[in-house]
Amino acid sequence: MKKYLVLFLLLLIPLTYANSLEINLLTDTFGINKELKGDIILNYNQSLNPSTRINAYIDNSKSSKQLKKILDNQTIPYTLISGLYDIADPFSTKITQHALVGIKVPLDSTITSSQITFERVNTPPTISINIGNDTIWDYFGEFLQFDNFILPNTTLELTEDGTQLLPGISKDYCEIINLSQSKKFSVSVHYEALSERADLFATILNNRLQKQGECKLPDELTRSWHSCEIDLVNPIKEKHLVCVNVKGGLPNERYYRLSYQENLQSQGQICKNQCDSQPNDFLIKIKPGIFNKTLSSSTIFQEFQNSLNDFLIDCPSKDNINCIIPLSIKADKNILIKNPEIIYQTQTEIKSTNKLHELTPIEEELILNPNTRIPLQSLQLSSDELGIHELEIEFLNIKNQTNFTISDIPTAEIYSSKNKAIAGERIIFSGNNSLEVDSPITNYEWDFGDNSTDSGITTQHAYSEEGTYTVTLKIKDFDNFQDTTTRTITIESLKDVTQSLIDEIEEDILSTLSNFETSTEQSITTLNLLTKVQNSKNKLEDLKARVTDASDSQLETIYSSLNNLKTEIPKTLIIISQITDYQKSSEQDINDVLNLLNSQTDSSVLLTLQNKITTRANIKIIRVIYQDNEKQEFTIINKEVNPRTTLTNIYLIEKIPSSIQSDMRNFKFSSIQSSYKSEYSSFTGEKFTYVIQGNILNQINDIRTVLISKLLLTPKCGNNVCDSDENENTCSEDCQSKTANYTPFIIALIVLIIGFLVYKFILPKLPFKKQKKQPFKSLRNLTALQTYVKNSLAKKTPKVEIRKKLLARGWKKDQIDYVFKKLK
Repeated sequence: MKKYLVLFLLLLIPLTYANSLEINLLTDTFGINKELKGDIILNYNQSLNPSTRINAYIDNSKSSKQLKKILDNQTIPYTLISGLYDIADPFSTKITQHALVGIKVPLDSTITSSQITFERVNTPPTISINIGNDTIWDYFGEFLQFDNFILPNTTLELTEDGTQLLPGISKDYCEIINLSQSKKFSVSVHYEALSERADLFATILNNRLQKQGECKLPDELTRSWHSCEIDLVNPIKEKHLVCVNVKGGLPNERYYRLSYQENLQSQGQICKNQCDSQPNDFLIKIKPGIFNKTLSSSTIFQEFQNSLNDFLIDCPSKDNINCIIPLSIKADKNILIKNPEIIYQTQTEIKSTNKLHELTPIEEELILNPNTRIPLQSLQLSSDELGIHELEIEFLNIKNQTNFTISDIPTAEIYSSKNKAIAGERIIFSGNNSLEVDSPITNYEWDFGDNSTDSGITTQHAYSEEGTYTVTLKIKDFDNFQDTTTRTITIESLKDVTQSLIDEIEEDILSTLSNFETSTEQSITTLNLLTKVQNSKNKLEDLKARVTDASDSQLETIYSSLNNLKTEIPKTLIIISQITDYQKSSEQDINDVLNLLNSQTDSSVLLTLQNKITTRANIKIIRVIYQDNEKQEFTIINKEVNPRTTLTNIYLIEKIPSSIQSDMRNFKFSSIQSSYKSEYSSFTGEKFTYVIQGNILNQINDIRTVLISKLLLTPKCGNNVCDSDENENTCSEDCQSKTANYTPFIIALIVLIIGFLVYKFILPKLPFKKQKKQPFKSLRNLTALQTYVKNSLAKKTPKVEIRKKLLARGWKKDQIDYVFKKLK
């Protein structure tokens, strides 16, 4: 019985760990030239070359993609192993000029001692060693002299602005200094000793606060520069902490006075178990020693175990037991490598090795996670032929096939208000951009990837937990043809999603600025779009600076401000249509203007005057798309009016329907009821631009440019008002001298008295309601706002979000309240 059980388990093992490839299509029918959607589920239990390709075939066409690039682009997790080596037989003595050798120790060990001897063979060599592909050691022979002083990175000269009192058993008072490579340094410190009951030391620390070397500074009672010399076993270079600290004494007494220089960009640090940046530089400077680097006879390279242990922390291992630490040894002449001795300690014993191994680097290896899902879209597969097709996927020595159909079907498309959000935040989803073919789409089915579903062209959903979710939209048309598509939504922590939103807005702003700044489209300047984007960039920088130290409640405010900011930032500008044809003003246009001017002049007389000017127009209908994908349209009218000869004493009048005047911007003329007028004593030409909020393409022909001669205007008489352009000769009935008649004044006085009494004593007692002022200047404004709010409510957008967007677009609170009340 036991034999059969063992045989069964042996048979089961290869089945459990067998390599496999599975194809899961999202649907079995796709549209012409539409990408195939679904997943490839890959199980492969062997290490792979990262350049391995995955191949796909549809009929006779082939698509081939590198596996690692697909995994990286789709952020699919995998394991990449690099830094592996094949090792040769061990040795303890070797003559060479260049060698890649390795030290083999257990993964769980700690190296406590290390040394290797190098000897000159013939000509004196120079030697350099790279330890663990990170730390480079150069041979330093006889000391020659000290080099010039090196100061902290941001300081040109050190002058005293104040002093720091140092207690007994003190912390380290340090400067970050970029050192030239050496193993001997002279450290100078500006200080004075207040007592001789403690000792002041100069110390060099690495970035892990490990001491590299130290020297005792003299107890000098005068405040000045005092020095000592630090000798190291092995050379060091690059950024280190050069510090002073007090040994001995009592923590509550002060023994030294250390000078400092104020500097907001200082390299000053105070360190214990960690370092805190200071607003000043401590007066510390250092000289590196200069050495002869030629090996005259032999040297012992020792005490490099810190570098070896650093490599051990993240050592890649082929067998998960041993670590191979690489040493790259380079010399300009042959050298003898001998007597390696590495002592290491495991959890149970202390051991040593006196052998090195020659190494051969192994290429990187990629290991797939079990059931790795690769989106079929990453292979960009499609077909333009109707009918049934075969899809074959091939990966190394495994392959699989499935069939699908290409048909005239609708195309599902998902719009989401966000791709990244926080838990509990409502996201709007819409299938509005889905495309019909021959019949209307009748059904929209949503699956949010968290066991929640919904139906309808537009919906909203909030996720309760952080994670990555796949939203699926399945549509069906009247003829029962259907299509399915997906979108990934990531729910992150408030801090992460805030940072993601900052990065997204920052990238969009930089892209928009680049496009707008290089564009020659004048409408960008006319609409002040570049200024808007620049202002938004400044707002973003302010919000970005507040994120690092923000509390949760402050982060919520910043996140809300970032979402509001998206509604203000223009992303692109599209010219929907452009008109350059311009119709001359008709006699009716002139009559309309004369009525506005209260003139009885014959319009036919002024008609010939219109032939004395040339009017050129450039009218653009502009659509601005914002970062939140909301759209706003404008009509920009540019006109240039030029006379054939200089004209005198004329009015240039732009006749504009009153229905669109309230939407106008950037207009400079003086208003006369429903037209705009400018007066010229000598007219040589005029250029003007104005912007109308909205698309008024259907009203363009109602806008006219009319020229009127002041000398031909006939004042209108008979209205009992002597206007400024009337007198006794031109209109005697309005302007003739008349004897005083006090009757009208007496009647007016009586009416005023009665009116005052009614207002004061009678009206307050009547139950009249005060008539509220209509908040819209035009019916068109009211209609536009009502339409927007209706559509937003139909998409289930919260009223709070609608209000935020409208206020950001420039609508007033009373206008928004009026529309909500009217729709209710």
